[in-house]
Amino acid sequence: MTKLCTLTLVSLAYGDSELQYAQLREASAVSTIRQVEDVVIDAVYAGLLRARMNQQAGTVEVSAVEGRDVVILDGIEPMVNSLNGFLNRAGQVVSEIDSKIEFIATDTNRAKEQKQSAAVELHAVHSQIRAESSRNVKRTRLRNKKSDVPAEEDVLHFYRRDTRSMRARRCPLPLTDVSPAVRFVSHAE
Repeated sequence: MTKLCTLTLVSLAYGDSELQYAQLREASAVSTIRQVEDVVIDAVYAGLLRARMNQQAGTVEVSAVEGRDVVILDGIEPMVNSLNGFLNRAGQVVSEIDSKIEFIATDTNRAKEQKQSAAVELHAVHSQIRAESSRNVKRTRLRNKKSDVPAEEDVLHFYRRDTRSMRARRCPLPLTDVSPAVRFVSHAE
């Protein structure tokens, strides 16, 4: 019962800075002035309000009141509107985040598909190059078997690193199947 009386006192003090003992006695349903004073003293000691009691005038002069979670019925409507606004903004943020997640997922899937198609194309090009090079090697071998003198484009060169100067030198491949005259021509290049 004391807590209810204290909450009633805080609610009344929130609206007025000067409260009559009679008003407090009616609102809190206590029978004596001594009980009203005890409720005020308990509220002051609890830190819920700062006030002075004037026993001669029968008033309580309130200088500060601790806020309550629900003050009056008119105070609920703005809180409800504020919370509804917050709820709407939160819903908009969630929908924006969902759309961005969906965009990122779509973009990632598209990038994966492009990467896979590029890998397939690259593999096809590598296969084609290998097939062409093996055909060219076979043709060259067949041509070399038909003729003792190799064609000019068939003479291959390779590069060897000189370890002292770290420069690449052009060195001809040794030709073993060819006559000395052809070997001399290939070295002269």
